[in-house]
Amino acid sequence: MTCPTELPLLSSRPPRIVSYAASAVMLISAAVLLAWSLHAVVPRLVLLGPRGMKVNAALLFIVAGMALWIFQDCRRWWRDLAVRLCGLFVVLAATLTLAELIFHSNLGIDELFYHDDTSLGIRGRMSVLATVSFQTLGAALFWLVSPSIIARRAAQCLMLATLLISLYIIVSYFYGSTAVYSFDNYGSMAPQTAVNFLLLSVVMLYARDDFELTAPFRKQRIGGLLVKTALPGLAALPIILGWLLLKGEQLEVYGIASGVAVYAVLTVAVFGRVVWYSACALNDVDQQREESRQREQEMRELSSLDPLTGVLNRRSLWDRFEREWSRCTRHERTLSCVMLDVDEFKSINDTHGHLSGDAVLKVIARILVQESRPSDIVARYGGEEFCIVVPEANEAGAYGLAERVRRALLADPIHVAGQAVQVTASLGVAERSGPDDHMHALLERADHALLVAKRMGRNRVVRASSLPDTGTLDAPADAISAT
Repeated sequence: MTCPTELPLLSSRPPRIVSYAASAVMLISAAVLLAWSLHAVVPRLVLLGPRGMKVNAALLFIVAGMALWIFQDCRRWWRDLAVRLCGLFVVLAATLTLAELIFHSNLGIDELFYHDDTSLGIRGRMSVLATVSFQTLGAALFWLVSPSIIARRAAQCLMLATLLISLYIIVSYFYGSTAVYSFDNYGSMAPQTAVNFLLLSVVMLYARDDFELTAPFRKQRIGGLLVKTALPGLAALPIILGWLLLKGEQLEVYGIASGVAVYAVLTVAVFGRVVWYSACALNDVDQQREESRQREQEMRELSSLDPLTGVLNRRSLWDRFEREWSRCTRHERTLSCVMLDVDEFKSINDTHGHLSGDAVLKVIARILVQESRPSDIVARYGGEEFCIVVPEANEAGAYGLAERVRRALLADPIHVAGQAVQVTASLGVAERSGPDDHMHALLERADHALLVAKRMGRNRVVRASSLPDTGTLDAPADAISAT
């Protein structure tokens, strides 16, 4: 079912990871609200201490999670409006809370949610980092449904900023840093809050198919597989190495200089491994592509050749003939054509069988290739008839080629079915007459000369220029070569 929406680039349904992450965010936030409401001791110690998520933050996370749930249902006509309203609500609440923090005033924003006298006297206010992250998250939600390219890219930049802020908080907690919760109680951010921001920012980048930042992850190509394989390790490795560096310095295992040196060497080793793996993968792909091109070229060549004789077939003849004709016309060069027909070929089939006839055609094709230049175009025109296109040769040069072919056939009998069969051929030669000439006309003149050779007794070469314009079958003696 297609999505009846104004966004033609959106998929009919975002990945399931979007709904899973939105559900996880709402569950975490609901647990925080429940703990605040029940005043339970153990949850309060875990969730509501100096590093605990505030009530207004939990509520805004629920609104953002609901927006992503609504975004998935593309069948609702009001989907875009609902997502935009949720984004505006998040931005407005975060902005008013930030105004309270900056101007040290009490607008009563936090009291609308819950009045807390136990959390260090700050009454549930969010930190500066949390309000800024909610502003970027809400703006990204607002632009998430926009069809504009500029809005789409702005939303991606805001999601990326939110992701980096939350990742910084999580890594700081992992390293045991106190800076994330010691800025006069307003610079802190709870670890649960950072996790929610990280989940939302990541899945929002996957919500649309046309987001450039996640496009490499979506493609089932070598680049997408490489990113999916390498990125988790590349993201986790610096964090782990930094933690080991920090712990080593704290335990006085090594000094700062030695720790930084170890960190640098390990980073170089890991990235070198990634580069090596990438090079191997790309080389394999390039080799497969080259093999595919070779197979395609072989198939193309096979499709262009006559399966019996191995010379070009009639279709390929026309393709090559057109290119040579255009080239000769462009450079004002001469071009000639030779038409050959095997004499009494039906009697060979009737006497010795069709397999013997096929053997005769193969031998004739081999002789034509041997007597022609590499630049000449040799093709089977049809049945027992062959055609040779002779670029940059006048009628006299083509006549000499035709004579060599006729004498080569006459010199050596062809052995078929254990018997020596004397095979002869009649040939017609014609030359391109000028810029107003046409390929079909040239072939007709060569074919007409061939017909004259047949009528004059076979086993001879006739030049079209020596024939009368009336098309009579009688030819001057100097135009005919015979045994």
